Amino acid sequence: MWRSPLFERQRYTATNAEPWRSRLSVKVIRTATSDINKTKDPMEIGEFSTQVGLPTSTLHYYERCGLLSPARNKSGHRDYSSQDVAWVQFICRLKATGMPLADIKRYADLRARGDETLAERMAMLHEHRKNVEQEIARWQENLGRLEHKIDHYQKLLKARPSGDHTEGS
Repeated sequence: MWRSPLFERQRYTATNAEPWRSRLSVKVIRTATSDINKTKDPMEIGEFSTQVGLPTSTLHYYERCGLLSPARNKSGHRDYSSQDVAWVQFICRLKATGMPLADIKRYADLRARGDETLAERMAMLHEHRKNVEQEIARWQENLGRLEHKIDHYQKLLKARPSGDHTEGS
């Protein structure tokens, strides 16, 4: 499987506090900030696509939606920067954590207006964090119910004579 040099994928290891993480094989995208600083500015769309791990069609869609506004060179071609890499990675994180594209667009519009919108952007991120925490709680509850059912089946299997292969409930 191809992996972008700017993304490192890893699985969480289980801890006593959060054993659900390894069982769900939750993947985390960590940005290697040293790699962002090494990117060549400006980049054409093909190189940028490779850097962020998204197809050019997605990048064009992000432009049409107003999420991405790369600079243009004298020939009219897109010139992407390391700041564009960081921004697209942030968009991907928001999407991966369930933020709707309309909300990401609203955030992008606020970002484009500058520092006067910092408080509103922070409020959006706080709200999104609350939603992510609620979703994690739902996953933990569902995982607990699955664990209970698995334990039930294990007890049933241990209680059966070894030659009995009928299904339990």
